[in-house]
Amino acid sequence: MSPDSVPDQALTRDGDGRRDGSGDRPRGGRAAVRARGRAGGRRPRLTIDQAALAQQLYDGGKHTVAQIAAMFGVPRSTVYGHLDKTTIGNRPTIRHGEPVA
Repeated sequence: MSPDSVPDQALTRDGDGRRDGSGDRPRGGRAAVRARGRAGGRRPRLTIDQAALAQQLYDGGKHTVAQIAAMFGVPRSTVYGHLDKTTIGNRPTIRHGEPVA
């Protein structure tokens, strides 16, 4: 980089180090997308019905998170992401040979 190009760069940037007005475009685009009824981000891997079924299976106490994940073909972390956070770890324990109460 030559010393002659440094002042040109300094003049084209504002005090935050961004080019003038460049931060406004992405926010405006997101607002336009929201106005069309679309949300940003990834789509959930499980549908609403699948997430409800996963919650029922988990609350029933007869299936582990690994078993539920295998049923839907997703990783365990995805199942945990869809479960109600207040019920995780608060279900009856599975004992071999004994029915779940």
